[in-house]
Amino acid sequence: MRRMATCVLLALAPVVVAASTAGAQRQQLFNAMRDYHPAAARAEDLSVVRRDVLPAARRMWGRVDGCTEELRVVDSAAGAFTGRGMAQRAVLYRFCETGHDLARGGVAIVQGGRVVAHVAIEDGEPDGLRALPDVDRDGMAELMLVDFALNQGISTTGLSILQLVPGAVRSLGGIDVYRENLGTGEAMRSERASILWATPGAKPVFELETHEHHAGMRARWVGTERLHVVRLTPRGAYRRVR
Repeated sequence: MRRMATCVLLALAPVVVAASTAGAQRQQLFNAMRDYHPAAARAEDLSVVRRDVLPAARRMWGRVDGCTEELRVVDSAAGAFTGRGMAQRAVLYRFCETGHDLARGGVAIVQGGRVVAHVAIEDGEPDGLRALPDVDRDGMAELMLVDFALNQGISTTGLSILQLVPGAVRSLGGIDVYRENLGTGEAMRSERASILWATPGAKPVFELETHEHHAGMRARWVGTERLHVVRLTPRGAYRRVR
């Protein structure tokens, strides 16, 4: 089972510094050295998900082996996800768990008290959801999924970035940003945490800087990798069902 307390995770921060590309501003998307706190579940979000999403979830997964219905809202974020200037909420929900770090669930986009878009997630068990500040400059916010896991004494955090497009969902890829050895199978306890940045544009540039902490060190974090360009890689299975 996962334990949120064992992971140092993300907090979106309004930190913006000058980027090297012409006129663009590098923006901090994720800081794995900060604690992550999901948004409190709102009664109205759960009500809309039960009414508009639960019937579809039952059709998709009601007969999956090991999938016992246990619908709950995991996290949510505000933004314009399907059109410029829309007042919407993205609600991350979980329908059931099917194994270690595996579940069935998805993201519902709620506008005006009804679900206007629905993305099913069938590979993974994300624990957090954040809206990103339109890194590809198309006028709409992207979705960032936060997934942390604990396996054989190793705690990890991974990110996936999604974008809703007409009738589909597009993955911008993902990256791991945190690893902690809890003292199993290695010489000493250690942590490795990264900050993910993006320079917005039609083809956004993603960059990473990394810090580490080892048992016995006085400093909480010591920089080990300077800011450098990274490529996000495909991960997860996402399907637009509405």
